Amino acid sequence: MFYSIQKLVGFAFLAVGVICLFTASPWIGGIVLFGGFVLVSLGELILLLKAMHDRQLGLPPSKEQLQRIIQATPVLAFTSESLTISPVDGSEYPVIELDGEKYARGRAFVRYMSQFGNRYSFEFPNTDKLELRCSVNYSKGVPLFGYEEQVFVKLSVLPIAYRFEAEKLIVEALEPAPQQ
Repeated sequence: MFYSIQKLVGFAFLAVGVICLFTASPWIGGIVLFGGFVLVSLGELILLLKAMHDRQLGLPPSKEQLQRIIQATPVLAFTSESLTISPVDGSEYPVIELDGEKYARGRAFVRYMSQFGNRYSFEFPNTDKLELRCSVNYSKGVPLFGYEEQVFVKLSVLPIAYRFEAEKLIVEALEPAPQQ
């Protein structure tokens, strides 16, 4: 909370500094601008150190940290020859990495997903129904979690084959089990 206020004050100093630079004294404007940059920079450093501290303690990322991770993650085009990607093949979604696991937006698989309350069912071709409970927040190892009205699912729990190529995530249905 403190770092947010500090950053807001820093941005206010930047605005006042720019105004002073052009209307009053350039020296005062320069000093206020410098102070604004220092406050904003320190606020960012505090955020980074807090995230590192939380990770060292094994705490899950906060909502703000999760938002930063999602925003910093490049989107990948989801493609498939055997599955229907929603809304269309080639739709782009972030694939975030948390605690060494890859998570993708559930919306990409909405054709194979159904929801009842906080329970989600996935029915892909050639596989049994997979039922998962959606956690409200991310915690280590959780297979499915919600974030700002979005659902992220751990790719390794889904009964699909996937691979990364350049700026694409290629997902395919598993081959049917051999008949005995």
